[in-house]
Amino acid sequence: TFGVRVQRGPLPGAGEWTRAHGNSGNTFSTTDSIVKLPLGILWWGGVGPDRIVTRHWRAPVPLFSKGHMFIQGQHDIIGVDAYTGREMWNRHIRDVGRFPATFRGGNIIADGDCVYCVKGLTCYALDATTGETVRRYTHPLSPEQREEAEKLIPLHGMIGGMDGKRELISPSIVWEFLGMVDDCLIGTLGYDAANITHN
Repeated sequence: TFGVRVQRGPLPGAGEWTRAHGNSGNTFSTTDSIVKLPLGILWWGGVGPDRIVTRHWRAPVPLFSKGHMFIQGQHDIIGVDAYTGREMWNRHIRDVGRFPATFRGGNIIADGDCVYCVKGLTCYALDATTGETVRRYTHPLSPEQREEAEKLIPLHGMIGGMDGKRELISPSIVWEFLGMVDDCLIGTLGYDAANITHN
């Protein structure tokens, strides 16, 4: 006996949605050249409401690149086959969700090979097909940045540590902006806007 295996890859001319606002230019558009009316539903079901974020929190939209869709939950990044709706992997990263995306932007981006997500001062590069960590990018605080963060400790964090070492826990300075141009990963440090608006 024999069988036939059909494996569907990226469609020629298909656009991508690799950032919360579409692309690095925040144009809310795509270069897709094959979408035509009438539109329909490709698949139904998949990731349920227990891991995703309520729309009332204005969470980032799912991303799409090279046939993979990436959904951000409050504590999860989920990889989905965009053509079948099959969940490929779920990566649990506590408190990875960041809201609202409307003024902070998203904290996940995709380039087809990886999905990058930011939490605190660390950016995780996750393999697009497995969700495994490929690399971590960490931005240590300079003495000047640490001094500025410590000024906000009464509002946003505390000093702790072991063996007498002073270390910031829940620092107010975080990796705020995340972007990519060609092969360059771009990030900026900023104050945790979500914490500031809650106080």
